[in-house]
Amino acid sequence: MDPTGQSEVPKPMREILGKPVLDWQIAFFQRDPRITGFIICTGYKQETITQHFQDPRKYGTNILWIADKSEGLGTEGALKEALRYIPSGEEMVLVKAADVFSDLDPGVLIDSHKKGQPITIVGVEGQINVGSLDVEDTTPVGSSTRTFRLKEMGPKTGPNKRAEMGDSAISILSLDAAEKLKEGGTYPNDFLQRLLVEGTEINGIVHPPGFWTNLTTEDDLTELTQYLEEGRRNYPPENLISTSLEHE
Repeated sequence: MDPTGQSEVPKPMREILGKPVLDWQIAFFQRDPRITGFIICTGYKQETITQHFQDPRKYGTNILWIADKSEGLGTEGALKEALRYIPSGEEMVLVKAADVFSDLDPGVLIDSHKKGQPITIVGVEGQINVGSLDVEDTTPVGSSTRTFRLKEMGPKTGPNKRAEMGDSAISILSLDAAEKLKEGGTYPNDFLQRLLVEGTEINGIVHPPGFWTNLTTEDDLTELTQYLEEGRRNYPPENLISTSLEHE
């Protein structure tokens, strides 16, 4: 796998068991009926992605895409641009990196997001190659979901290095906080850092025991392929849920 992502086939379109990465990601979101549409922030080889989704009806929903780093927005600015397409009346969005695979039930994250919170993040214990988090355990006794409060952002761990708690690249963002997103920044790292400086309390949940990987190397791809071949519960068949997202 090209670690720079500059191969002829962009990473989100790399096929795994006959389906591109983005198809697997949509299936992840379709596990919860409250997730009613998808917006894809694209960058390198954008035309390959838009061509694949020419007929989004086969996914049971509309799919939109916008330019990302190719337009100088950065991941944070691309997200801010994407939020313009969210229908009125919505309160939150679930944000997930395309190269992250997880067996987390998205409904657990949705249920954990408290009204008034700008963001709820997901931490992964002992993760590799994603920014680290300094956290304080806040799990109530008898709780089925472990929770924490973010104290500060740690350094990016780098390849083949582990952190006690790392960012999973999965989060819930309240739309009320969208005005705090800035062009050129990295989401969620820069966004979280600004919130911490402002004194905003940031809470999160611990990824439950199971599967999480950041698709960076060929070894990651091999592990992921084996996992999906087993038919694990995190990726249901296409069109499990048929919904639509209307835009003005």
